[in-house]
Amino acid sequence: MFFSRAFINTNNINSFSRIAYLKLLLKLLTITINIRGITMNKEKKKIFSISINPKLLKEIDQKRGLVKRSTFIEHLSKQGLRWTQLKPNIEDHCNKLLEILPERLPSPVEKRTPADAKKRIQDAREIVLEVKQLLKPDV
Repeated sequence: MFFSRAFINTNNINSFSRIAYLKLLLKLLTITINIRGITMNKEKKKIFSISINPKLLKEIDQKRGLVKRSTFIEHLSKQGLRWTQLKPNIEDHCNKLLEILPERLPSPVEKRTPADAKKRIQDAREIVLEVKQLLKPDV
């Protein structure tokens, strides 16, 4: 235990104080046990190894700065997993936007639409197409 003998010596304490002292000691022991229980229940990190392209490792080392490599790679892995969950939704949204933003407006509508609105529609369509292109996997 972490209590020293001087701390536990109760010879010069009257009986009432001795009971209060023992209650306090019991509380401290309970708190210590609870704190140890919390830390012992914490899940430890698992160790595994991977093979990695030297160029990719160099790029990771340049981007991580002073962060530990393992912590940075864990962060990148979490982002990658989150990205794989979001990617289908983004693709669906892009497809819906492309349906809403036609390549060409129908001729009666086009005649009544100002040039700046046409330009905005075309710019928005280009952005959506660019995002779709970025979503394609690297081969």
